[in-house]
Formats: sequence, structure tokens, C-alpha cells
Amino acid sequence: MELETEVREVTHNQDFVTVRYTKNGKEITETARYVVLATPAPITRKITKNLSTELDNALSKIKYGPHVSASFLTNERGKQVWDDVYAFATPKKSFDVLIHNSNVNHASEKEREQGSSFMTFLQQIEGKC
Repeated sequence: MELETEVREVTHNQDFVTVRYTKNGKEITETARYVVLATPAPITRKITKNLSTELDNALSKIKYGPHVSASFLTNERGKQVWDDVYAFATPKKSFDVLIHNSNVNHASEKEREQGSSFMTFLQQIEGKC
């Protein structure tokens, strides 16, 4: 992982991926077997040079709108069913995803500490959340 960098180009080759980025004013090129792009669809389309037509069309249809993010702290004691889960996808619900921020902490604790931390992004529909 590189911090304070700007990815300029990602190219998928037959057996590897090339990533071209800038760090401290210097252009660097790296190769890897795989790359995970955690970017919004328009950025992915901009930096990825050889997307398939099908994937490019699918990404072009993703629309982003206003949303509200919210965090919740809980105070449960003892192991919970969600302790080993980082995030929950929530299709067709009033929020897009539920992220369990304390997942990493709980995974490394010898004795489970009290409480959890969650974050979610609420969809805004017609001016209402």
C-alpha cells in the first residue's frame, strides 16, 4: 500500500496488471498479479485503460446521490454473531451497507471487550432519509 499517491493508469494485461502512479512528483510503474480498485465508478472508468465494453457500460450506469452517514456504538457484553463480519450488504433496504468498524479489534482480543462500533450510509430518497 502506498500513501499520498495518485493513480494515473491501470492496465489489465493477459497475466498481470500494470499500475502507473505519481508519488512526490515522481512517476512509478508497478506490476502485480491482481489489483483491487476501491474507487467510485467514474474514477475507475477514468484510470482503467482497457475495460471491457460490458463493464464500462455497467459502470457508466451507476448513479450516486446524496446520502447521510451515521455511526452507532453498542454496549453488548460477550461474543456476538457479528464479531467476525466486517460489513453487511443490505440490498433493497433504507441503507446501502452496514460496516462493523470494531471487527478487527474483536478478532484480535483474547477476551472480548464490551461494545461494538457500526457505521452506515443512509440513502436519501426524495429529500427524506
